[in-house]
Amino acid sequence: MPLLAGRAHVVTHDRRGFGDSAMPPGPFSHLDDLFAPLDEAGNGPAWLAGSSRGGGLALDAALAAPGRAAGLVRFGPAERGTPERGSLDPDTRLLTDACAAAEQTGDLTEMNRISVRLSLDGPSQHEGRVHGWRASSRWR
Repeated sequence: MPLLAGRAHVVTHDRRGFGDSAMPPGPFSHLDDLFAPLDEAGNGPAWLAGSSRGGGLALDAALAAPGRAAGLVRFGPAERGTPERGSLDPDTRLLTDACAAAEQTGDLTEMNRISVRLSLDGPSQHEGRVHGWRASSRWR
C-alpha cells in the first residue's frame, strides 16, 4: 500500500469477516461491499487486487461488471467453477493425483511445483514454459 499510494489513488477493502471487518448478521453481498468504496472514490475503472478469497472476489467483480475493472492482480486466489475430477483430461488428472500424493507425504516443495505447472504452464505443456522476473530484475 505505501508503495502504491504515491503513484495511484488507492482504496482498500476488508471483506466481511476478514481483516478488521466484523461479520454482522443479515443478508449482504460481497460484490456490493466491494463496489461501494469504489463508487465513493468515483475514479472510473479500477485495478482490483486480492489474495486468496479476495483474489476470487476480484475475479467475480471483473466478471460481474467488466467495465469497472481496469485489470486484476491476484495472489494465490481462490477459484470457483473447477471441473469435477472425473471430467478432467488425463494430463490434468495425472498432475492432480501427483499433487495429492505430495500432500499426503507433506512434500510442500513438490506440491508447489505441481501447482505452478498446473496454473502457469498448463498440464499439457512442458514444465517451465512460463517464467517470471528473475531475482536480478528491478522488481526485487
